[in-house]
Amino acid sequence: FVHSGDSSPASFGDFLLLATKEIVGGAIAAALFWLTHRSEYGAGENSNKILEQIAPYIAEFLGTFVLVFTVGCVVLSPAPAAFGATAIACVLMVMIYATAAVSGGNLNPAVSISLGLNGKMEWLQVLLYCLVQIAGGCAAGGCVRLLFGNKPIEVGPGGDYTIWHALLAEFIFTFMLCFVVNSCAASKRNNPPNDPNQF
Repeated sequence: FVHSGDSSPASFGDFLLLATKEIVGGAIAAALFWLTHRSEYGAGENSNKILEQIAPYIAEFLGTFVLVFTVGCVVLSPAPAAFGATAIACVLMVMIYATAAVSGGNLNPAVSISLGLNGKMEWLQVLLYCLVQIAGGCAAGGCVRLLFGNKPIEVGPGGDYTIWHALLAEFIFTFMLCFVVNSCAASKRNNPPNDPNQF
């Protein structure tokens, strides 16, 4: 156990600080699981209905936070681009799987709006999901800034590409994401109640 950037050994105090941060992180994860999975704790008719009603919004905030935080870390880290794309894809997959049973695992305003247009979500819920997803993304951006300081993130086309190339790529990949969500999660034919496809 050494300090990053030099070869001097870290103190026992450094180790305790690191261990404490991990314990606190685990405790927060347990608390969020408890908030979003009330039925698994024997919470029946006497349970707090408010907690059950806000659970999907907590799940959407958390899932979007983790996804955007990962994107920020990938963009600002020196890792090769292939590893970055893989990290983002894996986090998206894992967070959808973790939040799907609670909120549907939208994690993106475009997905929520697409489900609203198909009549799979009420418009008030779409609006609230979009608001908590944006809040989760902003909170993640703030954490990325705390972690990396004022290191700038370039949000634009690179190399010889124009804004039109970037917009086309964004359109195509957003279309594919929403189409897959609608086809897998929202389709009654592909996901019947008596034989769900686990998405």
